[in-house]
Amino acid sequence: MTRRKFGSEFKIEAVKLVTERGVSVAQAARDLDLAESVLRRWMRELATAPATAFPGNGQQRADLAEIAALKKEVAKLKIDELALAKGDGRIAARMKSLAKVDLLILDDWGLEPLEGNARHHLLEIIEDRYGRRSTLVTSQLPIARWHELIGNPTYADAILDRLVHNAHRLEITGDPLRRITQAGA
Repeated sequence: MTRRKFGSEFKIEAVKLVTERGVSVAQAARDLDLAESVLRRWMRELATAPATAFPGNGQQRADLAEIAALKKEVAKLKIDELALAKGDGRIAARMKSLAKVDLLILDDWGLEPLEGNARHHLLEIIEDRYGRRSTLVTSQLPIARWHELIGNPTYADAILDRLVHNAHRLEITGDPLRRITQAGA
C-alpha cells in the first residue's frame, strides 16, 4: 500500500467539508478516499494549533488569517439573541454590528412564528442593510407562507419587500441531503 502525501491546502479543505459545510466525517472521508481516522486527526491538529498544524511556506498562516477575517464579515442572526441583548442593554450595539456585517445569514428561517419585538428588530436590521449589504435566507417554508409567519401584515409587507425585491432565489427540490447520505450509509 502506498502512502499518499497531502498538502496543507487539501487538508484544510477536507476539514472545512466537515466543520463548515456540515458533511459527516464518514461521508467526507469516503468522498475524499481517506480513512476516517486520518480526517479526524487533521481536524484535531487544526483545532489545537491552527497556525502550525500543517506547516508550509508561510502561506498557511496567511490563509488562516484570511479565514479569521472572513468569519468577522459573516454573521448568523439568532432572533432570540436580540431579546437577550435588549434585556441587558446591548441591543443598540448588536443592531449596529448586524447592519455592518458583509453577509448576514438567516438560517432555517421560519421554524417559529415571530413575536412583536422580533418582528420589529428584524425589520430594523433588514432596513439598515437594504441595498448596502448581503443577506442570505434559508428556509423550508415557501415564500408564500412567510406573511403568516411574520404575523403582522404591515411588518410582513415591509420585511418581505426589502428581502425579496432584489433577491436571487434558488428553490431546491428533492430529498434533503441528510436523508440521501443516511440512506447510502
